[in-house]
Amino acid sequence: IKTFALWFIVLFLGLRIIGRPLRQMTEAAEKMDFDNLESVKFKVKTSGRNEFKILEQAFNTMVGNLLASKKNREQAEQAIRESEKKYRDMFDNAIEGIFQITPDARLISANKSFVRIFGYESPATLISEETVIAEQCFSFLENQENFRRMIQERGYVSGIEKQFRRKDGSLFWGTESVRAVYDSNDLLLYYEGTIM
Repeated sequence: IKTFALWFIVLFLGLRIIGRPLRQMTEAAEKMDFDNLESVKFKVKTSGRNEFKILEQAFNTMVGNLLASKKNREQAEQAIRESEKKYRDMFDNAIEGIFQITPDARLISANKSFVRIFGYESPATLISEETVIAEQCFSFLENQENFRRMIQERGYVSGIEKQFRRKDGSLFWGTESVRAVYDSNDLLLYYEGTIM
């Protein structure tokens, strides 16, 4: 019975000494969420410097590092949003008409000035009437072979003057510049350019 009592006391103290800190760390880990890292702290209720204090310090250092990483990510995401807005505003508010068109002459995107220049109400309306726009707007479609040769030689064509036709049929003179955009395998993705 003495041996049993002694084992019981050792087991009870062992569970208390080992079990409580492990349970506390498990609870802290379960509470850990990337959105509430500020509230996660692991505190071992033991005295002195032992393995659990070392574990406590390591856990709290890890949480601190995750918190710093989270803040850095949030700052980077904010900088990206601001940069995207800046360049979206530049694209939307440019004086020149800016466009992107596929090699098979489908309009991908156009800015507000391009839409206005050609007499359309919105980019969506313009893109939905893409075959008409492609035929009348893009001078490089009139002479594909010459255009492709110039793009291969220089990477772009610039300053092509020609007449363009608006939605209402009226003509105007403009200057068109176009460059080819390739993927990492040098496959042509689309053309982008400007009309002034």
